[in-house]
Amino acid sequence: MGKYKTPDQLRESIKQNRSRLENCSKHVFIKNEDIHTYIPRYTCQNCGGSVGQAEKDYYEIGLKHGSKEAILRQVYSK
Repeated sequence: MGKYKTPDQLRESIKQNRSRLENCSKHVFIKNEDIHTYIPRYTCQNCGGSVGQAEKDYYEIGLKHGSKEAILRQVYSK
């Protein structure tokens, strides 16, 4: 199983990672150069949570869409 000796250890690691990600106010992802996998992994500088390429990309797309909406709301609410 790699670095996890039991399935319970793996599950606990996943739960801890998810908790870090869910409780972070804003992610700043950097590529994890220490992990060499086919799909890159990214670690948040703020919470230490780890995600794959797709999660990082969708998070960043959501930020862009959210910021456009916020700007439009400010302009049209005047």
